[in-house]
Amino acid sequence: MTAEITELDAHEQPSDELRAKWKGYAKADQKDLIENVSRDIDDLTLPEKAAEFCLAGTIPAEQLNRSFSHLCPSDASVTVEQDAPIYYHPILPGNYTLTQQIPLAHNQHTNFTQASS
Repeated sequence: MTAEITELDAHEQPSDELRAKWKGYAKADQKDLIENVSRDIDDLTLPEKAAEFCLAGTIPAEQLNRSFSHLCPSDASVTVEQDAPIYYHPILPGNYTLTQQIPLAHNQHTNFTQASS
């Protein structure tokens, strides 16, 4: 079911259930979020979650490597071998999810394995 843009209210408050869920995530420690990855979090590394998404396209590895060479000219080790998939969820067809653009070893900001304790 999709709503027409004229039916949406940008000022509508979220439901109590959604608000409580968000508050729980916002107040949780990073360690708790990582250890308790649940059915609520769309982790595309899990096959059952990835199956819920549709492939919209890919970013060619050559294009990513060209970009990395401009962003990190002094580090030639920042490369990828495979095209990066672009996903979307059928519920949010215009909201694209990009994964695997930056090799995990070089992605300092989203590498949860480096979380401080």
